[in-house]
Amino acid sequence: MNHGAVDATRFGVCQTLAALASGNLGPVDVAEACLQRAHRLNPQLGAFVDLRPVLVREQAQASAHRRREHVLGRLDGVPIAIKDCFDIAGWPTRVGLPRAAAEMAARDAAAVTRLRAAGAVLMGKTAMDEGALGAHGQNPHYPPVRHPLKPTHTPGGSSSGAAVAVASGMALAALGADGLGSVRIPASYCGLVALKPTHGEISCVGMAPSARRLDCVGILAREVRDAVVMLQVLAGYDAEDAFSRKRRVAFALPDLEPGRLRIGLLPDLAALGVGADMQQVFARTLDTLGELLGQRHRVDCADWDFARARRAGLLLME
Repeated sequence: MNHGAVDATRFGVCQTLAALASGNLGPVDVAEACLQRAHRLNPQLGAFVDLRPVLVREQAQASAHRRREHVLGRLDGVPIAIKDCFDIAGWPTRVGLPRAAAEMAARDAAAVTRLRAAGAVLMGKTAMDEGALGAHGQNPHYPPVRHPLKPTHTPGGSSSGAAVAVASGMALAALGADGLGSVRIPASYCGLVALKPTHGEISCVGMAPSARRLDCVGILAREVRDAVVMLQVLAGYDAEDAFSRKRRVAFALPDLEPGRLRIGLLPDLAALGVGADMQQVFARTLDTLGELLGQRHRVDCADWDFARARRAGLLLME
């Protein structure tokens, strides 16, 4: 197969899995396409702080072998980026701090273990705000992380590198972390899907803590269905995590389970500081989605002080 014909920027997780299953692509093709993108773009965009092509190719070749043996995981052959607050055995976990402060991880984080078991190809570790305390994606200890479409703009944070890696085609999805918006903010800046699941749905063991009652393993992907597959792989009870949930939370999709999706709508976006142009885009989007949104509920947040809540969250983390 000719990996040069593969445009990684146009593939999501589910599309890639279908192409791999049909034989139109091989795991090595997909990995090489992402590596080529990273080789060309990462020096300018700064998404990865630790990229190891040799290990990526070894994982892709192992996936190709499993495919020949018909023993496959749910994400077999799919390149995934890992935010540098998760442990990967034998790799330093920097958490956006100076390189000299990093320690080698003795074992994989629980989420990384689940990705490996599912056959995912771990691309490398991505840049982040220092200590995960930031939303602009810039870090004095590392090169700047730039928006893939507008390099003069911020990609958001703190999972800045993870979002840029997915948006630019260096990976098909990414593992992030979210306490106060760290996957949702960069996803909104970079045109991606972000998922902060129910607290305790995914084990946080091996993820650098910020505030354990807020910490969540987050997901960055190109499509909602990609995030669903990632969640299905990552979710599960972990006795080592005191906040881990034994009871799973169902994930409702409008095309799979009509009527089950419940959406909370804020009635007064202007009161939250949302500009008139964005309010119009939001209203048009609601009209376009129509009945797909399922059950709509107006959520009155008039008395809620969002700025105060965010400051409280940051104080908990600090």
